[in-house]
Amino acid sequence: MDFLSAHPERDVHLRGLVWRLGTELPEGSGWTLGWWVGAQLRGVFLHGPVVLIACEDVAGLRAFAERVGTYWYEVPVSQLMSPRSMAEAFLATLADYFGGLPTLQRLRYRMPAMRLRRGDLIDLRLRSTGGTVEVLPIRPARLAEEQDLYEIARKVTIEDLKLDPLDFEPENFRIALQHRIRHGHELVCTEDDVVVFRTALSAATPEAVLLEGVYVPPEQRGKGYGKGGMYALCERLLQSHESLVLLVGEDNDRARTLYEGLGFQTFDEYQVAFFNLEAHGQG
Repeated sequence: MDFLSAHPERDVHLRGLVWRLGTELPEGSGWTLGWWVGAQLRGVFLHGPVVLIACEDVAGLRAFAERVGTYWYEVPVSQLMSPRSMAEAFLATLADYFGGLPTLQRLRYRMPAMRLRRGDLIDLRLRSTGGTVEVLPIRPARLAEEQDLYEIARKVTIEDLKLDPLDFEPENFRIALQHRIRHGHELVCTEDDVVVFRTALSAATPEAVLLEGVYVPPEQRGKGYGKGGMYALCERLLQSHESLVLLVGEDNDRARTLYEGLGFQTFDEYQVAFFNLEAHGQG
């Protein structure tokens, strides 16, 4: 925890895992690993279906990549999500190990990481020049809304990643959604029982929250729901967390403009890779 506290926003996903579960994760989630130089911890990794990296030591990144390569068929990796400088070194070593990278379904090469710290939220109601911005009531989603949210979460993935989750992990996709709803990690704004704004909490610590899947249905866009929903979300979460973090596609200028208008600032870049397990007989 001390090591991950050095970059609580950059390493929010790993820090959130250790903060909630310790270093012994539930079966099937993977292993938390440390890279030590003498008695000094220089890197922390998650090796499981999802790979997470917090290590600036090139030797540690290479050692971790070699481990992942060694156990590739015993511990299939479906996704990598880490700071770009770390992900690139990891993938380069993995490619050397296999004589080429395992088949990728999708690589988001550069995803700006943005943060909003407590006290930096810009009040859109005061800045708006086109009339007032309606701040929507935001709340945790209900189990009765599961099917609507299932379709929304699927559309988010298709729109953002050009991947249909039903093609590679349909059961886990629904299980993860149900888990988020039960724990209050799916947040929505509704009008007349129709979801007009949705986001999910991917990871959380007292220091930071990682947001994912910010979405307004296409038929609801252009009505101010994005601004009103995001403002309400930020106002709510910053009462109990010091900062909010999200990743945005480098070509998603509309979203980045919205976030910057709220006070978000870019502080790092991430890389996200999805591996094609079926190409390696692991599907």
